[in-house]
Amino acid sequence: MSRTSRLSVLLAVVSGAVAVPAPALAHGIGGRADLPVPLGYFLAGAGVVLVASFVALSVLWKAPRLQGGVVASSGVVTIGGWVLAIGSILGIAFLLLVIVAGLFGVQNGTRNVAPSTVWVVFWLVLPFGSAALGNVYAALNPWRTLSRLVLPDASERKEVLARWGVYPAAIALFAFTWLELVWSDSSSPRTLAVAALVFSFYVLGLAAWIGPNTAIQVGEPPPTTG
Repeated sequence: MSRTSRLSVLLAVVSGAVAVPAPALAHGIGGRADLPVPLGYFLAGAGVVLVASFVALSVLWKAPRLQGGVVASSGVVTIGGWVLAIGSILGIAFLLLVIVAGLFGVQNGTRNVAPSTVWVVFWLVLPFGSAALGNVYAALNPWRTLSRLVLPDASERKEVLARWGVYPAAIALFAFTWLELVWSDSSSPRTLAVAALVFSFYVLGLAAWIGPNTAIQVGEPPPTTG
């Protein structure tokens, strides 16, 4: 059995082990009656996304595109320097907002800004904004900014991308999705603050080992391709 097959089997086993949760009230922010947007907007948006997704797949995805292996981006954001600077500041501000509000603010998912920032701004607004405006997340990404500020001289080890592919990012994405859909306390501000801190240390540790750009390519699961 090849290494890829072994990793796939391992991921399947882990998925099966954690996909049988206790009864949960989760899905980002409270239950379906506690949505942070009006129910009509939510239903209309869900319908548009469903129809648009299948139309886009049928029109744009006429040939296989995922069989060519990992393609690494250069890690350089091709936008204006002042836009990148503003985006970096905003990204760090949003990250600090989630951590500070989550740790020290009122522990109520509907009255604290942290859950809405994570589950609405990060998980919904950024993907749609990127679809309409381009790769917005590349400019806002706080972990790219942090790793470059903290570790400006870390050497890039591009061979790790060829060896590991994006399995670490896939595992991190699985963990984030599990937090949203399975973990019963996913709307807790403190839970999200701790998750943001853990992920920040994870990215910084990876960046210290293989370099900031490679760490983002290998280990971070952004809401868009960042």
